Amino acid sequence: MHAVDEPHRSSDAAPDPASIRDVYRARAVLEGAGVRRWPVVPEELRERVRTNLAALTSAVRAGASFPQLDEHHRAFHASLVALTGSPRLVRMAEDLVAELEPALARVDRTRPDFHDRADSHTHLVRLLERGDHDAAAHYLARHLADAEVDLLESLGLS
Repeated sequence: MHAVDEPHRSSDAAPDPASIRDVYRARAVLEGAGVRRWPVVPEELRERVRTNLAALTSAVRAGASFPQLDEHHRAFHASLVALTGSPRLVRMAEDLVAELEPALARVDRTRPDFHDRADSHTHLVRLLERGDHDAAAHYLARHLADAEVDLLESLGLS
């Protein structure tokens, strides 16, 4: 099996840069599909994105622990995929994020700046609310590409 086909490898295994890149490409497709559906989805799905963003920004302001912030961050991204209306795609996206755990376990978990992430996610939602869906899709793609680069650099794999 190739590393890309091994989603549940041991955290002792060296992270595979190709697998990390592939996970981020897949996430961009799934989350981007949700973002592009923003104007046609039921209001309750848009409200879930707003609620998850509010929870993340509130947790940042409150100085929440890394696990709490990470949970809110993941929920926000899952809510973007939920805009597709497909529970199966949401599970796929959650599985993709879980594939990153061995790599994430190797980096300093206190390093992520959730203030910047919350600001970035707020900007994304503002673009969606303004109806600038193409800009939002591009912004999301850039956000995920930057996260990929940050992770690879943190691992010394860039």
